[in-house]
Amino acid sequence: MNCNNYNSVKIHFSPEGYSLVSVSNIEKDYFFLLDTGSTKSLLFYTHNKYKKNEEGNSTSDNSKIQFSLGKHKFNHTFIKDTNISHILKNQSIIGILGVDFFVKNKCIINYKDKTFSWKNSEWHNIPATKFLYPLQLGIKKIGMPVICMTNDFSSIGCLVDTGSTTNIIAADSLSGFGVKANSNETSTIILCGRKLNTKILNVTFKIANYLSSPIVFKDNFSVISNNIDLYASNSEPYFEGILGNSFLRQNKWIIDFSNKAMYFF
Repeated sequence: MNCNNYNSVKIHFSPEGYSLVSVSNIEKDYFFLLDTGSTKSLLFYTHNKYKKNEEGNSTSDNSKIQFSLGKHKFNHTFIKDTNISHILKNQSIIGILGVDFFVKNKCIINYKDKTFSWKNSEWHNIPATKFLYPLQLGIKKIGMPVICMTNDFSSIGCLVDTGSTTNIIAADSLSGFGVKANSNETSTIILCGRKLNTKILNVTFKIANYLSSPIVFKDNFSVISNNIDLYASNSEPYFEGILGNSFLRQNKWIIDFSNKAMYFF
């Protein structure tokens, strides 16, 4: 896919591993973070650039703003939220593009070509792939993409989260999975606005392939104490783990909101 295409821009990766797209304006380039783990798009309070939209109307807590990605202009409603750019260590990140934007504009997050595209682009028919997993159920149920991570005895739902730099799993969901310790390695993660110290484990798991037999993966996970840390205020939990950017980039996944499917070649 040509990233100079009218309907496509390049994905930039921050030093921490976040997926970013450049937002063009006459002053400087800002960035939006691509976040499939957020049902809504957020605009951080501290960025005064968007206090008024192009028609001169003052923005409220829910603000419709106009911005450009590449040559294309968008009008989209954002929720104004607290600024977390200090956590991201990048003051040029002005907000988050969430699943509401991806579904509305039939977006594709393409980690194979490192591009972000939207409606009418050349790939909105699913090409011949060796792996395919539908995302309709998770998007319909909780507004976010979810896939099943399985072993020979059980399965757990995992949020596909481009806004997370790491994979995360709850300790009480590890039963039945092949697990290997990484020399007592630990990490500090930020989850639902809280810092957590976690142990790192290498986990072997399968993901169902709707074109053929399941595919086996091995990757590192930050292990949290229990599922409650994942759900925050969600009273009806729908997932027990998170597959983050590191996993998605390594396997060159394509997250297709036009066809509501994930695939790779």
